[in-house]
Amino acid sequence: MIENQNIISDRNMASCGDITFINDTISNNAIVNIHAQDAVYLKPGFHAYAGTNVHITVGGSLQVSPQNSMLLNNEIILEDIFEEPNLLSFTLNNTTISNHNLNFNLYPNPNNGTFQLETNFPLSEIGTLTITNPLGVTIYKIKELVSNTIQLQTSVTGLYFVIVTLKDGSVLTQKMVVQ
Repeated sequence: MIENQNIISDRNMASCGDITFINDTISNNAIVNIHAQDAVYLKPGFHAYAGTNVHITVGGSLQVSPQNSMLLNNEIILEDIFEEPNLLSFTLNNTTISNHNLNFNLYPNPNNGTFQLETNFPLSEIGTLTITNPLGVTIYKIKELVSNTIQLQTSVTGLYFVIVTLKDGSVLTQKMVVQ
């Protein structure tokens, strides 16, 4: 954990597990490379000021590459970000921070038309939840999901696809069977 630090010069930070930043500031045009094997958590109070370059990589080798890092050239102030410890993607100041490990599960599956949606990100990040049949016909669609319990109005047995479209444009899909 890195807490209450003012980082004003170029710095490499690495961990074989995860790194959590709490009340830390990156300023003075510093170039900071952050690498963790498991996760990087930016908690409330984290600031990266304009002019700084912050590269964050998760997993893989310590070597920073454009394919698995992000570059922040605008001021980033993370206050009141999502509190879920498994959050792996969010958008702030038009910058998407993600390591693309977002997922969801359905249970029970198979079900009778009523099921729970379990995510590793906040429900508020879901733009649209759509359920289609194998032919692509939409049988259920909702925006602004407020509950993780879904109940289909008509329970027709068969195979369906649950498609979650996140506000950042990511699309996740799971198969579901209704008996």
